[in-house]
Amino acid sequence: MDLQDSLLKIVGYMHRRMDAGTEINCWEWWSGVGFYGVIRAHENTGDAIYLELLKKWVNKNTANRLHGSVNRVISCCGLDYLDGLEGTNVYDHICKEYEDWALRTAVVAENGGYGHVWGPNRSGVEMGKPEYAHQLWADSTMMACLFLLRYGLRKNMEMYYKGVEQLKIHLEALYDEEAGLCYHACDCLHDERLGQFWGRGNGWVVATIAELLRLSKDVDIDKEYFGKFFKKIMESAYARRADNGMLHTVIDNEESYLEESGTLLFGYGAIVGVELGILDKKFLKWAEEIAGSLELDECGGVKYVSDGTGPHSLEHYLTRPYAVKDYGAGLGLMFITEFLNVT
Repeated sequence: MDLQDSLLKIVGYMHRRMDAGTEINCWEWWSGVGFYGVIRAHENTGDAIYLELLKKWVNKNTANRLHGSVNRVISCCGLDYLDGLEGTNVYDHICKEYEDWALRTAVVAENGGYGHVWGPNRSGVEMGKPEYAHQLWADSTMMACLFLLRYGLRKNMEMYYKGVEQLKIHLEALYDEEAGLCYHACDCLHDERLGQFWGRGNGWVVATIAELLRLSKDVDIDKEYFGKFFKKIMESAYARRADNGMLHTVIDNEESYLEESGTLLFGYGAIVGVELGILDKKFLKWAEEIAGSLELDECGGVKYVSDGTGPHSLEHYLTRPYAVKDYGAGLGLMFITEFLNVT
């Protein structure tokens, strides 16, 4: 597969999705992840096609933004990025809405971590369940912490340190020493791990740690602490990869299907980890395998991505269908542009 051609196809896919009025035009985690990939693609390449794509989404969707959930924070990364890139404060009043949530109004579970609550969608339909207020999910590391880290470094170090703290709380709640992996979730009220060693969930974690360490080169935090978790999870997944480099949707279960979104997140972590001197060069070979396994459909969407997945029984993970998703597109951009920078 020609990776440069793949980038253009993914960009075309995202434009068409916006023009068709699909769920990409929604202030939720799936579009937030999609456009975080666009941000990283622009940072990696400087190509105006990514900036055009990001501005188009921001202009179409910012007025209909949603609040009240960890899942709705990552979308604000696009606003922060545009302000920082252009030296303006056009969107700063909106960023401060999410700053207020992060520092003052977010629902927290018993251990101080952000509860995985949602709230009503644009149609007023409640997303989430009451018990989510007591649950920490691996998803929240990427959905909430990335904005806290990036906006915090640019505007408010209290936000940055809150992001670092939340990542630490989630790691300590979810990580299993024996497996070297994170559970999907934790019920803090009953002190119970939930779900399985989900590939995409562990991918959210390693990609967020990679971003923390990449962004924090000049900040005095305990990088050794986060690097330790990062290396253990990366090594554990590496040992369980399939012959083509892909990971199973449940990493430690070879009967579960191979899944692309988790694989791409680990591929991104592999490249950044080597660049930072944390991981052995063998991880670049893994990234090459992942690049070789990546497939797009006829519309430019990333194939073999699992649909939205909550923390449930093993059977639940095994039966989640493949679906071409906007978060898959963003992760494709994120991985490919990082990969092309080192090859």
